Amino acid sequence: MSIGDNNVIWKPVDPADQSTIEFHADSSFTCTANFEKANLQLNKFSLVGDALIMSSTLNSNTDTWYVRFRDNKRLELSILRCFEGCYSAFKAVK
Repeated sequence: MSIGDNNVIWKPVDPADQSTIEFHADSSFTCTANFEKANLQLNKFSLVGDALIMSSTLNSNTDTWYVRFRDNKRLELSILRCFEGCYSAFKAVK
């Protein structure tokens, strides 16, 4: 969470609200996180610099997220149109 000054305060996630994202070698991904994936039908990704481009092979929909990697064990995603430190953090399980 953030009060709008990009100083993000991390809080532990409730186990009932945990999400997963799995990136596959064929550039597809699966996730339980709600990134409007179902509405946009996003199913492909590409990493361009620090931007994660999520796209659909079913239509022309795309979404772009800012990516930060922390100590090779944590992935932080932020939607680019959010100016208030809107990050979701994921830790590596594999």
